[in-house]
Amino acid sequence: MTLRSEANETFQIVDCASSGLAAALDELGVGETVTVTLTEAPCRGNGWQVIDTDAETDTRLVA
Repeated sequence: MTLRSEANETFQIVDCASSGLAAALDELGVGETVTVTLTEAPCRGNGWQVIDTDAETDTRLVA
């Protein structure tokens, strides 16, 4: 997954700290906003691990 910051930086997400975090990110659609806490993933290259998330729900879309 690729996430883009408000400063237009991109982050390649290669891992999540838990399956719950992975599921929360998997539910997001293109263009949705999420706040995440990242740490460098223990891998080659520029990969990041999500260790926390705070998804903002657009209540206009909730029935």
